Amino acid sequence: MRGFSRQSNFADVQNALADSPLLSGILIQDVQLVAGFNEIEHGLGRPVRGAIPVLIEDGNVSLSHEGQRGQSLEMQSRVLKIRSSNSTIVSLWIF
Repeated sequence: MRGFSRQSNFADVQNALADSPLLSGILIQDVQLVAGFNEIEHGLGRPVRGAIPVLIEDGNVSLSHEGQRGQSLEMQSRVLKIRSSNSTIVSLWIF
């Protein structure tokens, strides 16, 4: 009975990971950002749920996701809007 419990727990964790939107993403490397607003083509084919900076060349930069209000569904499925405090190069995990 003890083995069944471990298998059941493993299956629960596996299912939770499979359903996680964080894992359904794409890594976009070496994106050149300018100070101000930037639009990044992400290729997910659906609206973005979030973005995580994986690497920022200039450590003194602040990034913010600008949301998707006012964008068509087609545009949301193609482009991520980010504002950067400085010009820099970043790699982003977009999900």
